[in-house]
Amino acid sequence: MMKYARTLCLLVSCLVFDAIEVAAQNSIVLRQQGTNEDEVELKLGDEITIDIFADLGTVGASGISVFVTLPKDVFHIIDQRTENEAATQPFVPGLLFAEAAESRNLVVSPDDALNISDDLSLLEYVVVIGAGSDRSRTGSGVVASFQL
Repeated sequence: MMKYARTLCLLVSCLVFDAIEVAAQNSIVLRQQGTNEDEVELKLGDEITIDIFADLGTVGASGISVFVTLPKDVFHIIDQRTENEAATQPFVPGLLFAEAAESRNLVVSPDDALNISDDLSLLEYVVVIGAGSDRSRTGSGVVASFQL
């Protein structure tokens, strides 16, 4: 019985370490467009474009969901919508998921934003690749951008 317990423990350890290795390959960072800086100083009235940059590594992804919170009283979110959209759309699609279906691009209403403080805005962006032969993305690139 003890022999089986050691084998099982070793197998679980290997699976956990493999999962950690895969997770370490993926990252999402916010950075200033054009400079790639992740820390920026702004003055009152300055505008900034922020890229959401993802490094998927070699793991294929068929979509991505991004949530960004911002203080309401500090930043003004610039609307990117065209005339046909009703709600504020803060995001412009990036190249990493080019031609994917955009299913969410909005500032979440305070009634729908559970567990978010009243002094914060919650931005949500979701893209999914549909059916076809090219159904996943690997590598790195800009998922979307937004302006403040």
